[in-house]
Amino acid sequence: MTTSTELLTSARPGKPLRLSALRCVAYEVALNGWRILRETVNDFSLWRIIEYPWATRVLDLRRGDLVVDIGSGTSSFPHMLAKEGVDVVVLELEKERVRWQLNKRRATARKGDGRFFPLVASATAMPLRSDAVARIAAVSSLEHIPDDVAVGAEIGRALAPGGIAAITLPFTSSERNAFLQASAILSVSDATSLCRKARPVRFPLLYARRYPACLCTARHRRDN
Repeated sequence: MTTSTELLTSARPGKPLRLSALRCVAYEVALNGWRILRETVNDFSLWRIIEYPWATRVLDLRRGDLVVDIGSGTSSFPHMLAKEGVDVVVLELEKERVRWQLNKRRATARKGDGRFFPLVASATAMPLRSDAVARIAAVSSLEHIPDDVAVGAEIGRALAPGGIAAITLPFTSSERNAFLQASAILSVSDATSLCRKARPVRFPLLYARRYPACLCTARHRRDN
């Protein structure tokens, strides 16, 4: 049986998936109708056409991969990934939002889509085995979770050795900056050009003072 670590470290078949900004907009229209461009239907915003392509790229996704999407809310991102053949676990605390995700899936599912698993659960107590998940996404969701310590530790617990967590969150000078400091097994391995002015806080979050969002990749640290 191939482990998550082996999947991450070995040569992987298939072409890496890419979601361009234009493709994200096309998916939003296909999933939610043209009104998405003139009124708020879900959580779509112009920032999403930066965040979704970035998260897809840094997760190094291919058809058949599994992603746990934390705090999905009413985001279309899990459905975009499923349309590209990725299996997605939608992890959301609010039952109504999970029901929204399930109904959207039922209305838009097509042959060839990846599998879709809506799950009502807290990001601070995920019903996942330790070291079990190779890829985690959290797109503008962690800032809504009051307990930085618990969510950081939980991501570190569930993420497989060598695994990747693609995290985006808004930032201002007054924003909390303790995300993921709780988990000593995580390390930041990459920051995008949006974080050119970023500097590290004590551990391990990078954040940008001059930009309204931060994009960073956390990897499960390997013990030597």
